[in-house]
Amino acid sequence: MAIKLSELLKEDLRTQYAIRAKIETGLSVGAAGVGSTLADKPVVKDGRDRFIIPGSHLKGRLRHECEKLARALGKTVCESPRAELMCPQHNSRKDEERAIDIRKGIRADFPDEYGQIRDEVLKTAHLFCAVCRLFGNPEKQSVLLISDLVWEKAVPVETIRNRVAINRRRSTAEDKKLFFIETAPVGGELDFTGTLTVSRALTTEEKKMLVAAFAQIHALGGGKTGGAGWLRVICEGLI
Repeated sequence: MAIKLSELLKEDLRTQYAIRAKIETGLSVGAAGVGSTLADKPVVKDGRDRFIIPGSHLKGRLRHECEKLARALGKTVCESPRAELMCPQHNSRKDEERAIDIRKGIRADFPDEYGQIRDEVLKTAHLFCAVCRLFGNPEKQSVLLISDLVWEKAVPVETIRNRVAINRRRSTAEDKKLFFIETAPVGGELDFTGTLTVSRALTTEEKKMLVAAFAQIHALGGGKTGGAGWLRVICEGLI
């Protein structure tokens, strides 16, 4: 029997929100060696031959957008993805003055909505920035679980697009570098659906940041500069 990641959380603490991604152009999220297509880069599918957006792929992009938003708002954010520069490893940095500044910034940013928990946390040296409190890091478990987003339809016909490698130095096409990628079907909006599972109550500030981060995601996968993977992502019910 299949085990869902969301089932590993305590039932009374778990909250689920629906995620809907409306794909506007051919989506190309894949990896070498998957599928039976003749394309050089096939798209990833599940065991039922349905197109998917891996939850890890969307979550990584969502974290990146949250970091951008937090920094734009003047909040203190650690330096992911390097583990040694993420919370709370600032204590082991050689640059202790910088570590002290980061801890001060995190204390100043900590939301009052945490109530009594806030005072307990701020007494410790193991502080986590606003992004790590949501997405976790090597020291802290994430409170967010994002399932794979699935298009509930199996398509027997392949959609193949040709590409050519570009020489960045000369700004021209490379000789003998034609290749082919597979994408999700084109010609209309496709609805990919999944769920966001949260293991604790989110603060109002955290909900707003997640909603804004979802709205900032305009494309996923490969070939974005060539017009592939344009989409809109909506998390229903967060606010």
